[in-house]
Amino acid sequence: MIELKRETIEVRGVRITVQEVNGLMAARREVLAAKAYQSPSDDEAEQWMRAWVCPILIAATVAVEGVTWPLAMEELIALPDEILSAWLAAVFRLNPHWLPKPDPAQDLNEKKDDSKSLETLMNE
Repeated sequence: MIELKRETIEVRGVRITVQEVNGLMAARREVLAAKAYQSPSDDEAEQWMRAWVCPILIAATVAVEGVTWPLAMEELIALPDEILSAWLAAVFRLNPHWLPKPDPAQDLNEKKDDSKSLETLMNE
């Protein structure tokens, strides 16, 4: 069996252990995201947290100390950003394939309109 890496962080008295995800954990992330889209929030930021951030954090987490675990979505998104940011960074360190990737079909230096990109203006 392949050993999956783990990392423990401690922020503001909360100790969180995340791990390199396995297939079941990846599926759990997808299920949680799908459920979030089934009952969308009118608040776009809240919807993003429920559909993208929370499923990632929940799926990759194996232990939490310092707060009750598991947390309801409302409790999770109410945690200080300092905790959430460190938690998400730890997950991405172990699971870089979960990081969003730019669309290769879109050249970020090309504008859809006729305006020039900053790079083009600097090279003129």
